This record gives sequence, C-alpha cells and structure tokens, in this order.
Amino acid sequence: MLISWRPPPQDVVKLNTDASVLGRRVSGGGLLWDHDGGLIFAFYKEFGDVDVLTTKSLALLQGLLFCKRVRVQRLLVEVDLAGLAHLLDSGALAKWSLCNTLRHIRAMLQSFNTTARHIFREANAAADKLATMEA
Repeated sequence: MLISWRPPPQDVVKLNTDASVLGRRVSGGGLLWDHDGGLIFAFYKEFGDVDVLTTKSLALLQGLLFCKRVRVQRLLVEVDLAGLAHLLDSGALAKWSLCNTLRHIRAMLQSFNTTARHIFREANAAADKLATMEA
C-alpha cells in the first residue's frame, strides 16, 4: 500500500507535527503547508526531559501557537501518533503533567474549528525529519 502526504484543499492550510526522544535529546518540529504544497513555516524546538506523548503534545502545541501568530483561518492538523489524536478527540485526561497541555491544545483546536487527525508516519516524513534534526 502506498502512503504519501497530500496537500490540503484550496483555502486551507495543513499543520504536520512530530517529535523525537533519542536518549536525553528530546525535540519536536512541524511544518505548515498551503494547498499547493508550499511551505509557509517550519519550526524545531528542544524540550526538557519528557516522554514521547508529552513531547508530541508539546510539538503540536508549539505548531498551533505559530498558526495563531500568523493568523491562520482554516486549518487541518495531522499527527502520526494515533493515541494522541484519540486522546485529544475523546476529551479524556492524561497524567497530571500533561493535563494542562492537552487542555490548551483542545482549546486551540476548537478556536480553529478543527481536530487533530492521525496519519501514518510515512505520510509525516517531513515533520519526522525536522523533529530529529541536530540543533
């Protein structure tokens, strides 16, 4: 089965985020794309000593904050961790240290009138590469 990234529809932008935990190096990144597959912005950020779910959540939050700063109107959000997409959609809470991050993400997703949907890692290759880059 061929899995590939697809650009968003006309007048919509797409945010792809990912994260990496390699030993003590914990980082995340993301990209915002237009309907032609043109890059609007990309980011990379290092995080403290946190687990994979927290790192992927923080990367998504960082991407949403950037989208807010550039005044995105119509947004699609894709993450390659099905558990994160499900957790955000379900409204359930996670361990205490992650609760506020999840609440903040949910509020931002609601302000954009969107959800975070799961995509396969192969379709999220650019965000994966950005998240694992050396600073």
